[in-house]
Amino acid sequence: MEKRHLSRTDECIDALIEDYGDMVYRLAFLYLKNKEDAEDVFQDVFMKLFTVTAQFESTAQLKSYVATTTVNRCKNILRSVWRKRVDCTDEIEELCNFADQSYTQREGELVKEVLALPLKYRRVLYLHYYEGYQTAEIAKMLTLPSATVRTQLVRGRELLKKYINESE
Repeated sequence: MEKRHLSRTDECIDALIEDYGDMVYRLAFLYLKNKEDAEDVFQDVFMKLFTVTAQFESTAQLKSYVATTTVNRCKNILRSVWRKRVDCTDEIEELCNFADQSYTQREGELVKEVLALPLKYRRVLYLHYYEGYQTAEIAKMLTLPSATVRTQLVRGRELLKKYINESE
């Protein structure tokens, strides 16, 4: 495995944004359902990466660090007294088209359904199906027992099936 040391260069940050930018924005939007807050989290995460001096054993470890940092920053924002609830219908459309233009219409509708789920279900579904994490990795990231993550995956899938069956 290669060790990846983060140096403080523009090229390094550009490469990190290229590699993980979509994931950070989508995960932040998934939590916050607000474009401006997601952009703030995006900026905060990459500023933190710019200042971190840690070495990562692999790119998987770096990806996990980035995802965990994103989740933790979102949780801090959600706890904030100043957090405002906004209508995010337009932002959902933007998220479906953000960076990855390969979504079919059906996949875009599925993303909307995932975003309609309660946070505890949409975050595990996103991390598992869109980012490819295993339940043990998600549990570590979210500081939850693995059994809880598996339960949330099952219940989230059940809710998605219900929404999909109702819309057909």
